[in-house]
Amino acid sequence: YVLARPLAILNIDLHHGFLFYDFLLPALGVILSYGLVYFLTKRVLLSFFTAAFLHLNLFLYIFNRSPSPQFNFLFWLSLFFVWLRFIELPNFTRAVVVGLNLGLLFYIYPYYWTYYVVFFALYLFLNYVYKQPIPYKKYLIIFGVTLVVAIPYFINLGHSVSLPYYDETLSRIGLISSHFPSGRKIVMWGSLLLVLVLLARYKKVVS
Repeated sequence: YVLARPLAILNIDLHHGFLFYDFLLPALGVILSYGLVYFLTKRVLLSFFTAAFLHLNLFLYIFNRSPSPQFNFLFWLSLFFVWLRFIELPNFTRAVVVGLNLGLLFYIYPYYWTYYVVFFALYLFLNYVYKQPIPYKKYLIIFGVTLVVAIPYFINLGHSVSLPYYDETLSRIGLISSHFPSGRKIVMWGSLLLVLVLLARYKKVVS
C-alpha cells in the first residue's frame, strides 16, 4: 500500500512505477548503508566500499527485488541507524524514535522485528555480563513504545489465528514444515553486526 498509493495519486502506471522505485529505493539503501558504516568507523573510503560491496556485489540481484527486500530493508537500516544515535545519546526523544521504528517493523516484515528483539536482548545481556553501563529505563521506554505501536498487529494476529483455515493457510504458503536456506546467512551477518557494535563500543566509537 505504501508503494502503490503514491503511484495512484500521481497517476503513474505499474511499469513506470517499478522503474521509478528501482531507481529510488536502491539509492536510499546505498545512502543508509554508507551512513551507518561511516557513523561506526568515521572513514569515508571504508564506508563507500562497504556500501558498494553490499549493493553492487553481494546483494546486487537481491536488492533488485521489490518490495522485499528492496523496500522493506530500508526500515531495518533506519532502525539500526536511530538505535546507534540512541546509544550515542540515550535520551527520551531518541528512545521514543527507536520504539516507533521498531513498532513499525511489525507491519513491514516479521523476520526484521523478531531479529531486532533477539538482537537487543543479546546486546543487553552481553553488556550486563561485561558490566557495561546501560540505560535500562530508556530501553523500557523503547519496548513500551514498541508494544503500543504493535497493538493493532497483535489484535489482527489474534483474529487471524482464530480462523478455522489459519493452520492450513500457513502450511500452503510454506510457513509450516519448511526451512529457509537463508537462515544461516541471517545468523552469520547478524552475529557479525553484533560483534561490530560491541567492538565500536569498546573502541569508544559509540559510547
